[in-house]
Amino acid sequence: MADYNKRFLDGQYRNSKEKNKLINYIIKDFEQYQTIFAELKAAEQQRLALRDSIEYTCNEKKENVLDKLLHDPEYLKLRSETLEKKKKYKNIKLKYKIALIQRKNIYNNVGKNINEYKKAKSIIVLKSQYIGSIINRIQISIIFVSSTITLFESIQSNFVIPAFYLTIIPILLSTYIAIILAISRFYKFDTKKENIQKVEEKFSYIINRLRYKRRKVINFDFTCEKLTDWNILIENFNKDGLEEMITKTIEESDSLLTLKEYTYYYKVYNKIRTKFHVNHFNNELLNNWTLPLVLIVGAGVGIAAILGTIRFVRGWSLKPMIYCALVPVVILTAYCWMDPDLRSILGLAWDCGAVTTGPVTVPLVLSLGIGIANAAGKGNSSLSGFGVVTMASLFPILAVLSLAIFVSYQITPEQIIAAAQAQSSAVVAKPTIWDQTPVSEVVLGVRAILPLVLFLMFVLFIVLKSSLPNRMVTVYGLVLSILGMCIFNVGLTYGLRAIGSQTGSVLPAAFMELPISPASPIFSKVLGLVIVIGFAFLMGFGATLAEPALNALGLTVQKLTNGAFKKSMLMYSVAGGVSVGIALGIAKLVIGFDLATVLIPLYAIGVILTVFSSEEFVNVGWDSAGVTTGPVTVPLVLAMGLGLGNAVSAVEGFGILSLASICPIIAVLSMGIVIQIMQSRAPKKAATSIEELESE
Repeated sequence: MADYNKRFLDGQYRNSKEKNKLINYIIKDFEQYQTIFAELKAAEQQRLALRDSIEYTCNEKKENVLDKLLHDPEYLKLRSETLEKKKKYKNIKLKYKIALIQRKNIYNNVGKNINEYKKAKSIIVLKSQYIGSIINRIQISIIFVSSTITLFESIQSNFVIPAFYLTIIPILLSTYIAIILAISRFYKFDTKKENIQKVEEKFSYIINRLRYKRRKVINFDFTCEKLTDWNILIENFNKDGLEEMITKTIEESDSLLTLKEYTYYYKVYNKIRTKFHVNHFNNELLNNWTLPLVLIVGAGVGIAAILGTIRFVRGWSLKPMIYCALVPVVILTAYCWMDPDLRSILGLAWDCGAVTTGPVTVPLVLSLGIGIANAAGKGNSSLSGFGVVTMASLFPILAVLSLAIFVSYQITPEQIIAAAQAQSSAVVAKPTIWDQTPVSEVVLGVRAILPLVLFLMFVLFIVLKSSLPNRMVTVYGLVLSILGMCIFNVGLTYGLRAIGSQTGSVLPAAFMELPISPASPIFSKVLGLVIVIGFAFLMGFGATLAEPALNALGLTVQKLTNGAFKKSMLMYSVAGGVSVGIALGIAKLVIGFDLATVLIPLYAIGVILTVFSSEEFVNVGWDSAGVTTGPVTVPLVLAMGLGLGNAVSAVEGFGILSLASICPIIAVLSMGIVIQIMQSRAPKKAATSIEELESE
């Protein structure tokens, strides 16, 4: 019954038919219902037994059964009792149904009221904290000035001080104390704080009373208590005078806050609440769902590789695949954006799409795609083997968004917060050798390449029955790549990641006050913001040019196009796009706008440019999004974003990489359209010059 009761209270039914079915399941366990049902069943059995007996007698005597039944007093008496008990049965069932619905409504309404009054109390507390900070500053300044007066009077006997200063300094300091106390009395800070504290206490009492009411309602045991007890309980609740107290408390709360103050503190409350829940939801997904997150991201990349291979073999265009992949991604993004609990996951999900392509994946995937396209003979140009990197960036986003929605249905915010609190209160384990030495980075470097190499060798030697033409050179290159990746990971962990986090933590000192920077703010707010965003732009430009994957992409494109599409042209356009994206990401953290409001319009621009671009530029442009976020950019930008987010109290520090992925797509596609226009005009100019030459 408890399971049915919980399902009913939580509204876990789809229609009224399922609702009534749940109610019937619950009512079956009630003692009063069972009693009247047993009485009805016994009376019905007696009536049926008597009717069968009369029917048997009438059949023996060949008499009319109906006439006999209508004139038999005992049968008529049993029939009347049965009808009465059936009416009583229906009545008691209806009363129980009403009581259960009533309990559910009270349970839900009281829960909503508790949340509402907790929010009202929190807003009042924010006002109280503000007034308390003013009072503390006033008191500290008075203590400091009074101590200064005492110190001055004590040292005047030991030092020769001019008479003017002996007179004027105590007067000025005493005047300051008098003025500051007069201002405090004029604004009635102490009275306001006292009134606010009284309202806080009243809200606390109301919340506790509502919790008591909710607990009494939910713990009422219909199985052994009668409906009269339930009616008495509800009647007592209606007479407790809580509604009058709530009305008066709300009136007092409204009198303490102006509309402007309420709007301001309401925004502050929502920001604090959102940040608190966001952090815990992201921590839940990153800590307790780490393995499913990694597996589902890997599955997304795997599906992208399969679709890319089929595209190469079939010779499909990349444009329809981009459109088909973006539609569900945008739909899930909009769904998560409209849900306050899921809005926080957008940055993490879109950043997961950016980190799936690095120096290992990009060269391998590009080579595989180009090889399959050439072998299949389906490619209509030298750049037809591109496009897998694009799919490998979009499908992980779709996978992470789906996982986040699934997790939101599996665990409640209260459970997430409780788990986070338990984790924070747990005893911190002693650091192991993995934490104190770069062993983990070395292991990760080996794990990044070695399993993939073994898999490729298995496919090449065992499945395909092939061999390597330059085996020793290949082995030498693989050994160098593993060693390089290990050294690279160590350098990133102890170098770029550390300096990125430190830079992000100190960077807001340019425009705001930070405890770790005594000289903050170094510049004015506007100038500081310009400097921070400009720094992000230059850092993104330099980090992108240092990406090995981008260099590999540029060399591949230049080689396949016989130098028509220069490596430098691609790299600088991509670097410019990335730098703009990182600057937008930093502005998002500082200003605090939603990620979806920027991402969706940018991807809409990318889709429009895709429609008017040629297949070659579409392939290169969309693949450039994946190669820009590699082992140089990702650790640096993520560490800086998280550090900056914590410093400015941003909701979350993710989302920079996602913006750094779409902007280079727009940059490359725009450059491609310009090149297409220039190429289309070139033959016309040549033809004109030939005609002029012939006419001469």
